[in-house]
Amino acid sequence: MYHFIPAWYQKDRPWYDDTKEWTHINQYLQFDDSVNQIKVFHDNQENVRIMILNYSPHLRAFLHQKGLLEVEVWSLFDQLQNCQETKSSPLDWRNLNWPKGATFLYSPFTVSVLVDDCLYARLQFTTNGNLFQIIRFEKDGKRVKEQLVFDDRGFLSSILYFKNGQASYQDYVNQAGSWCLREYLNQAIADRIVINSKQVPFLKQKTYNNWETLIKEMVDQEIAMTNLADIFVIASHQQHNTFFKSITRRTIFSFYQSRQRLDSLSLAERETFSDAQFLVSDTDKNVVALQSLAKEKNFPPIVQLSPFDSRFDLGLSIRQKVLEIYFFVDTVDKEDMKAILTLIFKKMAENELLTLKVATYQRYGERITNLQDLLETYLDAYIPNQLSNKENSLPDKNTKEKALRADILIITEENDIISAFKRSRIVIDFGIEPDLYHQIAAISSGIPQINKVQTAYVSHKKNGYIARQIDDISKGLDYYLKGLSHWNQSLVYSIEKIAENTGQALITKWKAQLEGKND
Repeated sequence: MYHFIPAWYQKDRPWYDDTKEWTHINQYLQFDDSVNQIKVFHDNQENVRIMILNYSPHLRAFLHQKGLLEVEVWSLFDQLQNCQETKSSPLDWRNLNWPKGATFLYSPFTVSVLVDDCLYARLQFTTNGNLFQIIRFEKDGKRVKEQLVFDDRGFLSSILYFKNGQASYQDYVNQAGSWCLREYLNQAIADRIVINSKQVPFLKQKTYNNWETLIKEMVDQEIAMTNLADIFVIASHQQHNTFFKSITRRTIFSFYQSRQRLDSLSLAERETFSDAQFLVSDTDKNVVALQSLAKEKNFPPIVQLSPFDSRFDLGLSIRQKVLEIYFFVDTVDKEDMKAILTLIFKKMAENELLTLKVATYQRYGERITNLQDLLETYLDAYIPNQLSNKENSLPDKNTKEKALRADILIITEENDIISAFKRSRIVIDFGIEPDLYHQIAAISSGIPQINKVQTAYVSHKKNGYIARQIDDISKGLDYYLKGLSHWNQSLVYSIEKIAENTGQALITKWKAQLEGKND
């Protein structure tokens, strides 16, 4: 069996849930190597289990979003809270025991509960509509009294208590409502984790100085229950790496983007990596850094493998006259973005078949507002007829409204990119480190890319164009958009890349490394 240990953590409270209520969602694509690796192995009928080490009351919703709900899961906090429930059931908050005379005020963001015209509680929800938490207030209706955190399976999971408006401690409860362990949030308290031994009799201590000691104990117990032939695939993260040092099971460490800092590894981490069967890296940069470290410490083989299952889906752009340019702007600064947009709009003014899709993970804030204003300015300057016609004419039911030739795509999930690539003819990502998911998705869709740097996935004039300077982007656009010869050559090359990166191909590479190590 393959046991996957992801690194789905947050920064403020490292072992706490990283779910946000729906108005504060992450402004980046929540996708990493673990999501894809688990998908690949599970879809190819390998025996797979996910091990979740942090508190994750909304894990089912996340797994469902990523297509991983059917995968077996072991949750450390479910063990601590004696939670055996696996299925989700909706919780109707209206049926909770509200005070007599409570009234509910609905807004687009929350539900406020008033008692005697004073704020009693505020309900917050997750992106899929599940109850996230209930914030209860003191009698003054201003200071927070407690936060009730709910599990997506339909029950209370924990209660965070406040003292004088400041978070004091959190009780993690079982489904009957009894507290199992208590976490004091004051770092100065020596024994920050207190165990209710009646509810959690299997731990060695009644108190713990930190989560790391407790979690290491639980991980050791669980590893001892697994088969000696099992393999542990660990998303490399300094928060949990050393838990798997010197375990009597085979290990693989996976390095993804900048999640693991390689310039400040502890001696314990280096020794942990040395014990592994092999190390997997997604980028050239990480491979070079690991190879440099390997000179100092005896590391196992370092393998660069695509962390994504490249499922080929030929885009529809080849069948349409419109030539859509997809420009991902998050990897460039404001000045470079303006210079590239100027270049693109000049070409759009010359060729009416060219359209532009500007893509970003940024959903809120000054940057997205500026981007919207910038596009309107460029449309007005380079394609003035479109905006003026749109502003000065009344809608006619008999006239089909002409779509804007430039618009913004706000990316909320990986499917947004896949869908956009069905219409796009070429992708521009001019960052020093191109977005890896965009690169693999473009390969999957058979679309050439224009990048500033060459990577393991894009080769100059094969499935992309390396533009060292902004002016070179114009050459890349001409190379792939003037005629179909070069575009078709790129398509053939992408198909070959896809064959290398299919799920079964990746599994074969992994197994070959495991067998080689055993030899």
